[in-house]
Amino acid sequence: FISKLRPASLFVMWDACLKAVSCFAAATLTGKTKYKNMARLLRSKVKKWVQMGNINIRHMHELIEAEWHTFKGNKSAATSAYKSAILLSARDGYQYGAALC
Repeated sequence: FISKLRPASLFVMWDACLKAVSCFAAATLTGKTKYKNMARLLRSKVKKWVQMGNINIRHMHELIEAEWHTFKGNKSAATSAYKSAILLSARDGYQYGAALC
């Protein structure tokens, strides 16, 4: 909804990041395809933004990657991504990001 109303808003990227994390969590718990598909779509969108140079969501990208690995069952890669997300959050000054991880 926000992305259609104000496509250039800062809230669009945060909305996508938080939705991706919650969709991966829901997909892991329920196994439903609708959550998995939405999470994949949002993951690719966030990944594209980071590749284009958006440094403000690097920590959220790592958190999404950690959730992806958790969903796939790869515990060691998930642990590594969670640690990376915590470090990036702390370094970039996002205390809530570190707490979320």
